[in-house]
Amino acid sequence: MSNKLQLRVFICSLLFFVVSMSAMLVYAQNKAVVIDNVEGQLGIEEEGTASDKIIIKSLNIHKDSDAGTFVIPLPQGVAAEQVSIENKYILQELWVSIEGCDYTFFEQQWISGDTSSILSGTYEVRENRVVLRLLMGDIFECKNLLENGRLVVEPVDPHSLYENIVVIDPLGGTQKWGAGNSSISENDVALDVAKRLQTKMTDTGIKVYFTRLENVERSKQLRQHLVDTLKPDFMISIGTSTEVEEAFGENYGVEALYNTYFTPKISSVLLADTLVREVAISASGRGNGIWEGSDQDALFYEVCVPAVQLSVGYLSNEKERELLAIEEYRDKVAEGIASAILGMFKGEETDAQ
Repeated sequence: MSNKLQLRVFICSLLFFVVSMSAMLVYAQNKAVVIDNVEGQLGIEEEGTASDKIIIKSLNIHKDSDAGTFVIPLPQGVAAEQVSIENKYILQELWVSIEGCDYTFFEQQWISGDTSSILSGTYEVRENRVVLRLLMGDIFECKNLLENGRLVVEPVDPHSLYENIVVIDPLGGTQKWGAGNSSISENDVALDVAKRLQTKMTDTGIKVYFTRLENVERSKQLRQHLVDTLKPDFMISIGTSTEVEEAFGENYGVEALYNTYFTPKISSVLLADTLVREVAISASGRGNGIWEGSDQDALFYEVCVPAVQLSVGYLSNEKERELLAIEEYRDKVAEGIASAILGMFKGEETDAQ
């Protein structure tokens, strides 16, 4: 092959490569990409700190459509992996985090489309990203699509997507039991069990909402609003027990309190019994029993859905406290709760047949 022919082949190959790469880049920039919501994984504190929150400004929001979706413009070149979305449903907020974004972009840009579901919005600069915080008018699930350099969001009623809905309420007692590094609180146990339960309930077809998955305090008013708005099939508060002084250290085991609310689908008594049995079996522990609750200040007592306050063990019992401090044991507790939830809905299907 002559040198001239070789040169021509090389030039043609190079041109083909350049054109192909350009086409791929154009396609990648314009193709539609579904962006899933994350939950408790953005790693952003809700109130921020003086060091990471530089500026807060109001977003420009304009309703110009009744199509059921609203559009968030994005800076040119922003890729799907730079965008994270978290539905802070208990706060009725939708957070959109954009890495490597110049915050001045949103000074001139508008959120448009059918914005009737948005009450207000702000944007904040935190470290290397801009976080949009949209206050929603209700609790929604959101379908998110990145296309043509913009994020298209469709707010959807959860009941139109999920036949079965459950609310999990990790309790937050902060008193530490035990000594040194082995000390543990109700908050430590309940929050870790809830996170493990979240993983186990993925892809089960049952939508599970959590009053919290981060180490933050949630008021009773916020938690009750979540339950009242969602109207789930049932609610489970997860906590631990302690003893009064005269019996200190003697009792141990799993037990539950239930409210007197029931529906044609779910009985709170059966829910409590199933939870205690499944957790005791999974963790190879002792089931103490179930009782009708009388604490009118407790969330499970006030909500108008079948609800149970589950105690997964006694922190005042040294041996049980040591067990609850072990990750593998808490995983077994979460497995038992998941089994109980699935069992309640399987029983419902059996009754229907």
